[in-house]
Amino acid sequence: MELDIEESTVFLKNEGYQVECFEILYRSTRGFVFVHPSQLENLQRFGWLTLIDSTHKMNKYNWHLFTLYVRNNHGSWNVGAHFYVSKEDSNTVAEALRIIRRFECAWKPRYFLADQSNVEANTISLIFPGLLRDAEHTAFKFRTKRISVIGIDYKILDQIHKLPFPFQQLIVIEIHAVEKRIKKGKKAPGLLSLNCNCLFFRRYLLPCRHIFHEHLYRKNKLLTNRGRRRHGTETAFVDTLRSSLEFILNSQK
Repeated sequence: MELDIEESTVFLKNEGYQVECFEILYRSTRGFVFVHPSQLENLQRFGWLTLIDSTHKMNKYNWHLFTLYVRNNHGSWNVGAHFYVSKEDSNTVAEALRIIRRFECAWKPRYFLADQSNVEANTISLIFPGLLRDAEHTAFKFRTKRISVIGIDYKILDQIHKLPFPFQQLIVIEIHAVEKRIKKGKKAPGLLSLNCNCLFFRRYLLPCRHIFHEHLYRKNKLLTNRGRRRHGTETAFVDTLRSSLEFILNSQK
């Protein structure tokens, strides 16, 4: 593990990230924070409203990846910071947030969006006393949506649920748009692969309404870029979602 952490931190530093490792001895937990300067700028400018999202078991050691998102002037959610922790507990997550605050002293969130996790709620109250109380009064606390759509394989839903909340919302909108397309008499667009030239797909690299339309109502399933046909499975489609997840979490700079 030590070698893996060292290699990861060296790689991130070479990519221009600020990186700091930490350890909570009495908890036997550890983690590391990594933030790109452009992400710190996002926190400084738009961090008054911050969303905290966690993805579990992101490496072979079953560590948890936390990501802070902020919403820019165009309504898009951008990454503000990342951190890994070996265990999801309030003290460990709080230490990571302390480091992020030290990286960007001007980050002063007025509201935090979080799911119903007690860990996240306790962490916010530790680092930002009084903030959670205000957020509750303005109803900014929310539950992470988990969609269930007829015709969507459970393996695909599992990958969608791993996406951060804002991206789950985007995919829900695209899936619901398929029904509207059908009501308007629109046919499947005739895609030959799991790629689309529409603005949504090019912007987010997520399956769009056109891909879902093909997937749900076409007898012959779409081909991957390598031409591999999905014989009764959802493998290629799940791979696309997984690639989208990796892109979102790892390529924001």
